[in-house]
Amino acid sequence: MKRISASAVHLSTVLILTLSGCAGSSTGAGGAAGAPQQMSQGEFIFNSIWFLFVGLCVYYLIVIQPELKREQTQKKFVTGLKRSDDIVTSGGIFGKVQQVQDDVVTVEIAANVRIRIQASHVKPLPAAPSKDAKASNS
Repeated sequence: MKRISASAVHLSTVLILTLSGCAGSSTGAGGAAGAPQQMSQGEFIFNSIWFLFVGLCVYYLIVIQPELKREQTQKKFVTGLKRSDDIVTSGGIFGKVQQVQDDVVTVEIAANVRIRIQASHVKPLPAAPSKDAKASNS
């Protein structure tokens, strides 16, 4: 497990407090030393928008970008399908591609048993584990 240094924690705390507007609170005219600082409406709106922007960026990086990558690799796989490719359907049926037409794939799942499925429900076969990996697990 990776250890976080105390200086990194301190730096991140200072950064968060600075961005939220809580660091360096000074007392206004006639204000008490321990009184909370009142933010103006402009500061409040800026801090709210900044927080929303950072949240949307994190959401994009964690949720949307990986999904777009998966869609792109699936689309590339489907366009590269050809006869006799081994595939598995999203329902878990293994077979060989017999024919590809537009968005429909004909798959042979047993001798003289063929089914037609949407190309979007076809996935490549998972890679078989190597003999070295099997030996190390035993």
